Amino acid sequence: MVESIKGTNTVTNNVLNISAKKRAEMIFQKINTDGDDKITPEETLKFGFTTLGDKSLTKAQFEEKYNLFLENTSTLRNLYKPFENAFFAGNNNSLTYDVNLTKEQQKALLSNLEMFDAYFSTLTEAEQKELTEIKSNMMGFNKFRENGPIPVGYELPDDKKAQKPTDKKGLYDYRYEQIKDFFANEYKQLKTELRKGKDTFKTTNALLSRYLKLGTVNEFESDGKIGGFSQGTIGDCAFLTSLVILSSTPKGEKNIKDRIKKNKDGSYTVIFNNPFNPKKRETYSVTPSELSNYKKMFKNYNPDKIMYSSGDIDVRVLEIAANKMLEKYIPDTPDEKIPNTPAINGGTSLKDILIYKSLGYTDKYVNYAIDAENYYGFNNGGRIRKLEYRLIKDSNGKAQLENDTIHDYDAASFLDLGLDENCIS
Repeated sequence: MVESIKGTNTVTNNVLNISAKKRAEMIFQKINTDGDDKITPEETLKFGFTTLGDKSLTKAQFEEKYNLFLENTSTLRNLYKPFENAFFAGNNNSLTYDVNLTKEQQKALLSNLEMFDAYFSTLTEAEQKELTEIKSNMMGFNKFRENGPIPVGYELPDDKKAQKPTDKKGLYDYRYEQIKDFFANEYKQLKTELRKGKDTFKTTNALLSRYLKLGTVNEFESDGKIGGFSQGTIGDCAFLTSLVILSSTPKGEKNIKDRIKKNKDGSYTVIFNNPFNPKKRETYSVTPSELSNYKKMFKNYNPDKIMYSSGDIDVRVLEIAANKMLEKYIPDTPDEKIPNTPAINGGTSLKDILIYKSLGYTDKYVNYAIDAENYYGFNNGGRIRKLEYRLIKDSNGKAQLENDTIHDYDAASFLDLGLDENCIS
């Protein structure tokens, strides 16, 4: 299953166009070794499942379980509360803390890992390698990216070997070696420990983040929800962050899901509100070819090449559609459009409010900023400006901002509220 990482680094659209129902049938057929209309507990155990229960399952019953698995992002995050932020935790030691999973949580995690294994077994070798490389980005196998030395024992091709610890040659081969090592060792041990069903299972939020990102298949299967992802080469971190924040509430999650529609040809249609008239709707199409343009590891990787995020396909769908919306409304001025880059690159208040309005929000867009002209530090009478923006359209149909209201605050008043300089941007 996951341990067999082989094949060439080739992207195909086949995996994007196979329906969830067809994928469930493929897995069912692999488990159902006697070819009848049910999979028995014995067959599921032989296949590697320990979490499908002790009763036989029909194809329809298994399909229902598979559909629940595809919707696991929200389910798992809710289950792991109060560790909800673990899903997006990084490897920063200062943010790492211990977590203890209950028996129920252990079983839920194991179930998702086993279902991922089953999904993985239906992919071609090229698709398996492609998915594995995406996972290596999502799961933070990037120490060499941070200029760490190559550990002893990792053999790279001669033309990829680093000349010194800070040389980035061989970066992508090295990361691939890291995740192969993870699958061959830690991943096997993890499943063994989870199957013991102890009263508690101790891990860290950073490791739990890796396990949760592995136990999903939303890189190719749309569930209309925001799961794990890795930013591409475009500077749209503000937009990606807003998706994470929006999806953290049931209302926001539904807002996102209702906007994404997958078409039979593998393309997607995204529905946005007209930013100038919330009662009107606009549709933007995202093609399979556009979806295949994402950050991945390959020979002669060029970090300057424009590529969208890898990981959750719904994130990429929204990212591409939002870029098309911004291309339509952002004026061709140096302050708003960076030459030779997508409109979604970089961040300005105008871009923020266009996205804000396109997602259906009708209240005023508010931004807090330090009054640079009069700012001398919080302890020296500096001021904070609260800017309430109004969006207007110029004669060319492009967007502009007007300051509807400006409120000045004594910076010291923010300190009284428990805020500090780092809270204001």
